[in-house]
Amino acid sequence: MSLLKRHLCPGFVLLSSVRILVSALSDRKYVVRLGEFLSSTASLPCDLPQGSILSPSLFSLYILPLGSIFRKHGVSLHFYTDDTQIYLPFRKNDTLAMTALLSCLDEVKSWLSQKTLSLNEEKTEVIVFGPSENMKAYLKAYMKGF
Repeated sequence: MSLLKRHLCPGFVLLSSVRILVSALSDRKYVVRLGEFLSSTASLPCDLPQGSILSPSLFSLYILPLGSIFRKHGVSLHFYTDDTQIYLPFRKNDTLAMTALLSCLDEVKSWLSQKTLSLNEEKTEVIVFGPSENMKAYLKAYMKGF
């Protein structure tokens, strides 16, 4: 529960709510039943079981600070559960906008690393609307480094 407890911001979640979540999800144990056989009790190795009803909401709270990184660089964003879309309109030779986008992506990469998260390269996609194939190729190559 330490990761979740460290990163839930009391500004967004009431401190008492965080205490309830931490209490409910800490020191959890499980047993396995197979027919008549019952295993010995073991501790859960992770804070929150995958597929938990709380997972989507807690993940959204966990990554909420990403929004301030994008806004700081003038990049617009849209979150939907574990999908994030970012967009930045700019003209073909607008190096300032491209620099802002790359700086933003570098900061996001650093933030993700600090939070033990990473982008799934298989699901990460760059879409460039406009005539510049060079820009699209450059951004795709840049994203490979994530």
